[in-house]
Amino acid sequence: MKGRFIIQSNPNNVEVVEEILQTLGTEFEVSDACLFNVRLALSEAITNAILHGNHSNPHKQVIIDVEALNGRLYCCVADEGTGFDMDALSDPRLMGNREKEGGRGVLFLKEITRHFHYCNDTHAAKFSIDLK
Repeated sequence: MKGRFIIQSNPNNVEVVEEILQTLGTEFEVSDACLFNVRLALSEAITNAILHGNHSNPHKQVIIDVEALNGRLYCCVADEGTGFDMDALSDPRLMGNREKEGGRGVLFLKEITRHFHYCNDTHAAKFSIDLK
């Protein structure tokens, strides 16, 4: 499975995740737990791209590339924003940062995916998830 999905920056368009999951579930034997993790990771990455990257500007797009290969789903979620410095994000687990906004989605993505990284050159979050 390999696909590209292009959506406008409207929070309602996160529903594209269900289309990706349906295709994944049809083409591969994937556990419900795995599909749950894929749903969470893609939803978070797409929501971040829409809200933080494109600031919900309906004239901007989010491009989602997915590819299942060798038991793993590779994902790239790119927006048209200006990018950000991941190292500058506050760790929301630290006592002084618990009330601050920012960093929770990235922390969450790092926890449930493999090899999460953000590329400022392409304004894209990239990660993979095991399908087994």
